[in-house]
Amino acid sequence: MSLVWRPQMSTGLAWQDEQHKEIFRRIDLLLEAMEQNKGSSVVKELLQFLKSYSAKHFEDEEEYMLTHNCTTCIKHKECHSDFKEHLAEIVMLYESQGASTMVVLRLQTWLREWLIQHIMNVDKLMAATSTPDPPGLDKEWKPKNSFTAPEPVVSAALENNEVAKTDEPTP
Repeated sequence: MSLVWRPQMSTGLAWQDEQHKEIFRRIDLLLEAMEQNKGSSVVKELLQFLKSYSAKHFEDEEEYMLTHNCTTCIKHKECHSDFKEHLAEIVMLYESQGASTMVVLRLQTWLREWLIQHIMNVDKLMAATSTPDPPGLDKEWKPKNSFTAPEPVVSAALENNEVAKTDEPTP
């Protein structure tokens, strides 16, 4: 089951939609490897990516909300905190159990549900309840610093079928 960004997920904010597309693209590559029963390095890579990219993405959204008088800012920030807490729980589970089937399924299910729900409900509401950029502005608002995560190592490994089998605890 892949995770694909769809046009109906657009918030109408170009910078945010581009970040969402990138999040979906990266996560889909890694989910694909996980679904092919590939190694623990894939799960570790996904968790590292989620931690770094989501921190930057949330920072950008929160800056936008502050500069555009978003009326749902507090609730939106709470959703970001919930994501970080849940991610930390999954990281701890991964560190204690490795890339077990339970960890992989829990991560896949949570990511799909959280991302789609968050974008369709919370991010779209953010865009709708924020003050638009003033007319006559030379360009639309964009995040101050871009974030470029390294390309997933797993993409080349998938093509060459070089990723190790998932870690499963022995009975």
